[in-house]
This record gives sequence, structure tokens and C-alpha cells, in this order.
Amino acid sequence: MTSWLRFFLVLVISTIMFREQTIERCYEAGYPTIPSSDQPTSEEITAFKNSKVDCLLFQAGIGNKQDWNSYRKCILSQDAIDDNDLAEIYANGWGVKRNSKLAIAFVCHGNSVVAELEGMIDTLYSTKDDEHLKKEFDFCNHITSSISGAICESKDEAIAEKKRELEFLTLTSQWTESQKNTFRALQKTASDFFFAHTFYEQSTYGTARLQIAISKKTKLKDAFLQNIKTFELGKMPNDTNFIKVDKDLNTLYSQIMKQTEIQESGTYGTITKAEIKATQRKWIKYRDAWIKFVEIKYPDHSSDVWKTWLTKQRIKQLKVICCHELACIYSTNSSLNIA
Repeated sequence: MTSWLRFFLVLVISTIMFREQTIERCYEAGYPTIPSSDQPTSEEITAFKNSKVDCLLFQAGIGNKQDWNSYRKCILSQDAIDDNDLAEIYANGWGVKRNSKLAIAFVCHGNSVVAELEGMIDTLYSTKDDEHLKKEFDFCNHITSSISGAICESKDEAIAEKKRELEFLTLTSQWTESQKNTFRALQKTASDFFFAHTFYEQSTYGTARLQIAISKKTKLKDAFLQNIKTFELGKMPNDTNFIKVDKDLNTLYSQIMKQTEIQESGTYGTITKAEIKATQRKWIKYRDAWIKFVEIKYPDHSSDVWKTWLTKQRIKQLKVICCHELACIYSTNSSLNIA
């Protein structure tokens, strides 16, 4: 028997044995039953549902201290309960007595991805007799599938969004009502444009497309916050060459629309001209909302400065489409090579 065949057989046999072991451990854990003392009362369930609070706020401690009891009861008050959330609660002893067996039961009932299931059960089983974990058990540390990746990315973004909201409240606390109202309108158009750009102007081939799109949208939102913080420090854009960059943008956009490699309506997974057009319209609204805002908030700076800054950003985004869809046919065109 050759060495590679021997290695392959050992790998197959060990994999089969490991999966049998996982099944045995799930069977041993049984059906997950939450102790009655850990359950929310009917009044608490009603209160959580009426408040429509995001349970992650209690876990992350955003705006208040971490509150594990409220987090658990909030999770258990939802119509759709994620077993992996409950597995984390009992694996880590968040506001309850640590119960590794119950955590394993929740993992077994809440996950159908074999590699993820085996990894989590192995971790939980190896620490089943520990009173406290040296490292917190986190479902997202065990993900191998794109679906789970998107779930974890969404949770991270939800927490990040709450933190951004608090930062915006602090930043705008001394603004006039007119400035605040104009900024809210900008935030709305920014949200619309960010969604369109990340979901319509990114190739959606591959199973990780949703996770990638959420990640890109998070980066745009973080950059938006950072820009406001920078401007509040008095550090403004200073390039006023708007005529040139506007011409570059129009040239690039026109060339993209002429390319046969990008279809009019397209098929699943492709970037289409219709989607680029729709996103471009949202970007124009986004740009105009920025101009309205800065004219009120930072009136000492020319609108051309802001238009130049915004247009450069849009050119960068469209050039990424060129590189991904059209083999970087513009990368050597110096007139469009805007840093």
C-alpha cells in the first residue's frame, strides 16, 4: 500500500469515527430543556416584545452595563430563538450556572453544518468539567459555512451600528436643529446608496456573497462616521479641481455603459448596467444631500471642494467595477488614475 493511500484511509477512518463520536455526544446531551428559574415570566416576555429592543444591546453593554439576565430573557422572549445564542449563554455561564451539557444540547439542535457542529462539541465536551472557561465560547469562532458567516457578520454590524448611533448623538449634541435635520436627511440617502453599492455593484458569485456585502457596507458606514469626526476637528478636503474630476467621472461611467462585457439586465451573480444606473442615481442624491448638509454645517468651504471629494470617491468605486468585470482595462489610463 502506497504512503498516500495509507494516509487517505487513516484520514477517512478518523473522520468517520469522529462523526460517530459527535453523534454519541449529542445523544448523551439529550433535548435542551431550560431550567424554569432561567425562564422569563409572561409579563417579561410581553415587555420585551413591546419594547422591540435589540437583545444584543444587553450582551454588548451599549449605552448601559452588560446585563446577562436581561440578555437571556430577551432572547427567550423572541418568536424565533437562535439555539446557538443559548448555547453561548450556558457554555459561558452568562447570568446562569455554567452547564456544558445543556450548551452541547443546544448546539446539536441548532446547527446542521457538520464541521461547525464537530468543532463546537469538541470544545464544549473537552471543558465540560470546568467551572469557568479560560476563553469564552463563541459560535462565530467555529464557523465554516457562508451562511453562518453572514449571520455572524450581521451580528457584528448590528453592534457596530448601535455604537455608531451613540457616537453620532455625541457629535451632534451641540448642533442646531437645522443642522441636525439636514444631517438626518444625509444619513437616509447615505444608507440607501451604501446598500445599493454593496449589493448591486459587487459581484454576487460565490456562497460568501452576503457576508462580503455586509462587510463592505460596514466599512462604508465606518468611513462615513470617521469623515464627520474628521470634519468636526476642522480638517476639511482641499482639492477644488471639480471640473476635471467631474469630467473623469462622466467619461468612466460612459465607457462602462458601452462595454459589452457588462450586460443590460444580466444573470444571477453578475453586475449589470441597470444596477449601476440605479446606484448612480442614488449616489447623485447622496452627493446632493452632502452638499446641502455642508452648506449649513460648514458654510466657509466652497461646494466645489465637497463635490470634488465626493466625486473622487465615486470614481474609485467605479474603477473597482472595471477591474473586477473588465480586466482593469482602465488601469493604464492616466486621465482616470485618480488617487
